[in-house]
Amino acid sequence: MTPSDRFRARVARLPPRPGTVRAQRGAVAEIVLDAPDRRNALSAQMMIELHDAAVQVSGASVLLLRGEGDAFCAGGDLFAIRAHLTAPGVGVELQDFMAATLSAIENAAPVVVAAVTGPALGGGAELLSCCHTVFASPAASVGWVQARLGLSPGFGGGERLVRRLGRARALRLLL
Repeated sequence: MTPSDRFRARVARLPPRPGTVRAQRGAVAEIVLDAPDRRNALSAQMMIELHDAAVQVSGASVLLLRGEGDAFCAGGDLFAIRAHLTAPGVGVELQDFMAATLSAIENAAPVVVAAVTGPALGGGAELLSCCHTVFASPAASVGWVQARLGLSPGFGGGERLVRRLGRARALRLLL
């Protein structure tokens, strides 16, 4: 059983949370994080839907990633997943699964664009790191808040940031 399979099996046992991820396939594909009441924070189920959406739209010419409402993504829904992160191995499963998800998004199309209309925090900032271009409204903000929570970027966003900006600039943003 792969880490992805273990993560999917674990999530299937969790109580459902509001929110979903919508995908539309086409020459310009779209993935929409749809949990505006929670600032599009990703529940574990939404993480699985995000991965499946990236696979579904793979091969599009352009992929647009956006959040519904006035936020891009407030990262992981810590209220939904915090209790489950204490079980042995769950953190690694989550990290491996989301790193694979960001890679799937990054490779889904030759051009991956994010439309950011509000906050992109923690895992939301990591989602931006797998996009080739980011269009941001004046209300947009990006926050690498993991350090304040005693965490490191677990979805591979820190590594992507270092590749794109260099070590010194990435470290300033991460800290």
